[in-house]
Amino acid sequence: MTYVLLTRPEEDCQEITSKIIVPTISSPLIKIKQSIETVTIPKKTTDLIVTSARVFEMVKNIKTMIKTPVWCVGEATAAAAKEAGFETIFQVNRSAQEILERIVNECPKESSYFVHICGSVVHVDLADALTKLGYHANRIIIYTTEAADALTSQAEAIMSAGLVQQMPFFSLRTAEVFIDIAQKSDWAENISKITALAHSDAIARTLNQLSWKRVIVVPDLSAERIQEYYIRSGDSSMKKTNILAILCLMIAVAGLTSVATHLMWPTQDNTPEPINLKPITDQIEKLQVTAQSLKNLPTELKSIQDKITQLEEKSAAQPQPSEEKPEHSEQKTDKNLEQTLSQLQNQIIEGIVSKDTLETANQLLPFDQKIAPSVLSIRDLKDKLAHLPDLTDEIAVDAKPSLGEKATEILGINIRKSKTSPLKKQALDNLAQGKFSFIAELEKKTLAPDWVQWLNSCKETQQALQTITTALNNKGE
Repeated sequence: MTYVLLTRPEEDCQEITSKIIVPTISSPLIKIKQSIETVTIPKKTTDLIVTSARVFEMVKNIKTMIKTPVWCVGEATAAAAKEAGFETIFQVNRSAQEILERIVNECPKESSYFVHICGSVVHVDLADALTKLGYHANRIIIYTTEAADALTSQAEAIMSAGLVQQMPFFSLRTAEVFIDIAQKSDWAENISKITALAHSDAIARTLNQLSWKRVIVVPDLSAERIQEYYIRSGDSSMKKTNILAILCLMIAVAGLTSVATHLMWPTQDNTPEPINLKPITDQIEKLQVTAQSLKNLPTELKSIQDKITQLEEKSAAQPQPSEEKPEHSEQKTDKNLEQTLSQLQNQIIEGIVSKDTLETANQLLPFDQKIAPSVLSIRDLKDKLAHLPDLTDEIAVDAKPSLGEKATEILGINIRKSKTSPLKKQALDNLAQGKFSFIAELEKKTLAPDWVQWLNSCKETQQALQTITTALNNKGE
């Protein structure tokens, strides 16, 4: 068994563990200590900035601020703002730097006053950065953070044994603390067996200082996504045990199937005596219980093989049943499949997918060709696309070169502005023609969760149409 190693603060680790069913080990690398419970913001405040969802839980009088627009980093922080009752929420997905870029592009200096409510450690001091760029801004610290200098003893043991499969990282600070610990550890070589999930590109770049199996950027990182990326194949020792156990059971089942086939079609003149199969059933159950130890498997296997041989010898004299299949039945099944697939194809392209038609098609299709139950029609995809927000492309600011140069010189960052991307219209035009060439272009962009969900639906529909077309072509040959 392999584990997901969680390194978030204790309460966050507990919340994730309660939502997933995969094996986890918690080793918090950041300890949070709240210093302020009630926050008083200046009366001239026009916007709040919150980069951590925990702020909305820590501030007791947060409800008094819900009329003030709030800028949030990440889906979880924006969701916490919505739950707290905020009416105007601006969400960015990459990092605090993206907030800075959008403010420079969208907010006037003279009439804006920003308050950043945060912890004592930040990677981008937004209040300081905005002040240097000519804005009015203030920072209110409501909690301090203390970094761990080692993993817990349990996590150290699991890491040393090479049993950690995945590590999610939600913050840049946590990633930096883990790197410091790993570089001084005795288990650093085992990091090559671990997949790291990074909440942003900045976190991924930091994690790449270590030699991971792979680093995946997951903008909508959550308990559900952690479980989605977990591989349930287990470690090598479990694989060996399962393979041997399954091999034994397969041999036993194959033997029973062979005997049962002979016994189901006896001749009228030579009916065999009833054969008691209970001993073999008992042996199989015993194998299932003791499969992990493998101690008695060779003996049990030989016993089963001997009994199967005896049964086969007793039934050897029986004639084989006729293998002729009614030709009209096969023709009828093929015709039903062809009609059902044609009907489903028409529903996907021109109408709404019928649940009954889809279920019938999946009953007739081979297991490896079954169509996703959630497949949508092209019309449904177009309707959902119309309600998605426009995509944007980022370009360098050239309208105010002095501001961009000042930001680069002072803060070491590049200021960019956004323009509407043509990809949404391209996708709509493609769907109108029954094409899906836009998928490759969308996969190159960092998408919001609702766009990711819609893109996955497009892939399901594309795959369903390909499956149907292939099946119909095969029937026509």
